[in-house]
Amino acid sequence: MAKTIITIGREYCTGGNYIAEDVANALGIKLYDKELITMAAKHSGLSEEAVAASEKRRTHSLLYSLYTMGNELPLGDQVFILQSRIIKQLAEEGPCVILGRCGDYVLRDRKDVLRVFIYAPVEWRRELAKTDPLGADVPNPVSHVAYGYATQMCILDRETGKIKKMVAAHDVGKAVNPLSIEGQIEGGVTMALGFTLTEHYPLYDCIPSARFGTLGLFRADQVPPIHSILVEKEGQDMAFGAIGIGEITTIPTAPAVAGAYFALDGEMRTSLPLMKTPYERPKMPRYWW
Repeated sequence: MAKTIITIGREYCTGGNYIAEDVANALGIKLYDKELITMAAKHSGLSEEAVAASEKRRTHSLLYSLYTMGNELPLGDQVFILQSRIIKQLAEEGPCVILGRCGDYVLRDRKDVLRVFIYAPVEWRRELAKTDPLGADVPNPVSHVAYGYATQMCILDRETGKIKKMVAAHDVGKAVNPLSIEGQIEGGVTMALGFTLTEHYPLYDCIPSARFGTLGLFRADQVPPIHSILVEKEGQDMAFGAIGIGEITTIPTAPAVAGAYFALDGEMRTSLPLMKTPYERPKMPRYWW
């Protein structure tokens, strides 16, 4: 049998893992999904839990990368590069199915790859994503603890176009340590303002190419006042009622800022960092990835 490499990407809750299993079984070839985590752990010396966590926490924020790893690549990037090498090696060894892990991109130069992307109507995916109530008396219950909800608002100075204030409202469940939560929100918003407005973090073959002085970190004197609103909501019968307040603090910022500039001048900005703002740096490319 000639080499046959199949990469499968998918939207959330489309049953991609089941389809990948069926394809591999029908063709009698190997399927690599979570096995790639085991292989990466073996080669890196990290635990499988650490590798899996790094996949979920991968971020393009330069500030996060520098904070976590100093002058080294952040863990998520190291794991991605390692898994990419493993995927290329597996493709050389013979026919297989690669599920996720950007396999289509990693093997983009090969001519013997069938690239598949699985999608489904939102209604169908929503039905598949349904979970059972906590404590439900059913066999094999499907349950998740929500990390909460958030919304942010950006207020611009109409004369200067600069950010006058950021307002961040976050559902935190029970605020066990309000001061710590406010600090988390302020740090997340500041980090997000960096990759929204100024950070230029070019990657070539997944390797950073910029120097520290050219990265465009958001400076302390650029940070606007940040008003944190803690929305406490009862209902979680665990962790003293607290729910997560981590990465979600960085997610609404870019849409909020882009929406504010759209309201100001009517121009839709669809790439990061945002163009045509007072924060734009000289020679900052429009599409740097």
